[in-house]
Amino acid sequence: MGPGRSDHVATDVLRRVLRLSSELRELPYGSREHKEHALRGLCALVDAQLGLWLELDDVGDGRLLLRDTVDIGWGSERERRMFLAYLDAQPTSIDPTHAPLARLIRAHSHVTVMRSDVLDGRRWYRSPHVQDYRRAGGVDDFIYAGQRTGTGSNIRGLSLHRPWGGRPFRPRDLAVVDAFTREALWLRQPAVPAGVARLAAELSPRLRDVLSGLAKGLSEKQLADRLGISPHTVHDHVKALYRQLGVSSRGELLALALSAS
Repeated sequence: MGPGRSDHVATDVLRRVLRLSSELRELPYGSREHKEHALRGLCALVDAQLGLWLELDDVGDGRLLLRDTVDIGWGSERERRMFLAYLDAQPTSIDPTHAPLARLIRAHSHVTVMRSDVLDGRRWYRSPHVQDYRRAGGVDDFIYAGQRTGTGSNIRGLSLHRPWGGRPFRPRDLAVVDAFTREALWLRQPAVPAGVARLAAELSPRLRDVLSGLAKGLSEKQLADRLGISPHTVHDHVKALYRQLGVSSRGELLALALSAS
């Protein structure tokens, strides 16, 4: 399955997906807290042990290079060190799922897949990657959901993992993750600078949205369209934002964000 699956998702699970999406709007966009909350919520929804937020670069030849990660849910610090040693070493050529994943990511704007969608169990468990890294790290079956963040090679994604020896993910689990990530616009938007995320931590949810939009270069009209409010209301929010942060222009605001980085 490349672009996603439309399996039935129970109404109560969809409510939990919507509640998680709402909770994330209350957290500073792009912050570590924001990413960890998304991972914990999704792990709970599909009974996964481990969650990773991934910033990747598609460098061609079936290789996906890791630029940044946030990880939660390890069974022990030793397991975390073992698996992150694999990520740090970047031996991507031995991960047998990377080449088919890279092809899917190039072909589709949004990809949500289970391991079994890209590689059969026989080749998976016989691969040196699984035996040398995943087994040592206590990590086995996975769901991956990712999107390109623009026209370049940058890819932002989430991966959820079952523990070694645990049952494989099912189509229902995949449908839950797909439903969540298709609505998560922040997965494919450019990352907000760290300084902006720090400033946003002290703001109301609506002012956080306005600050994030300004940092991405959106005009007040574009912000109004995105937030579903009038341009006049956006302008009032911008003035309130400037007053609260002690600035008088977008240039001063971005300079303040850079100084907070």
